[in-house]
Amino acid sequence: TCSSSSRKATRGKYDQTAPQKNRRRTTRPCVEFEADMVGELILGRFRVEQRIGSGGFGTVYRAWDERLERPVAVKVIESDAAAPRVTREAQAVARLDHHNLATLYELASEDGRAYLVSELIDGPTLRVLGRRGELSDALIASVGADCAAALSLSHRNGVVHRDVKPENVLVAT
Repeated sequence: TCSSSSRKATRGKYDQTAPQKNRRRTTRPCVEFEADMVGELILGRFRVEQRIGSGGFGTVYRAWDERLERPVAVKVIESDAAAPRVTREAQAVARLDHHNLATLYELASEDGRAYLVSELIDGPTLRVLGRRGELSDALIASVGADCAAALSLSHRNGVVHRDVKPENVLVAT
């Protein structure tokens, strides 16, 4: 959700409501689909370069925007059943403008898949930095303050992240 170095970073689940207990996930990433995505052109302009990660809501790829000639992150959601949730996530994120949140560029669907295209944050997750032993007290304080600022803005705008954890905090390099 946030990062240090006054850079934007976000990855994860957004919703406009608090989490509901015992909610069942309706989507799962498709392993066969993931392997086939690298090299594909999505929405006529985003060339998939590599898989970044996946979760219960979709798979995220690094891609190249051939029209604007810039790197982007593309979240791919495999299920039409997830369409209302994808739309809610996109609308929630689009309302937010903060230097510690990745900018959403596009929401689209094609061939039964939904796509969220956003700013790509280059850098490791907080979890990776912790495992490497690269978290100083100063960095932890900085990342914590950045996350608090981004989450404060989100909450003031009625957006609850629902999945804040070290794997979803990117630290820009």
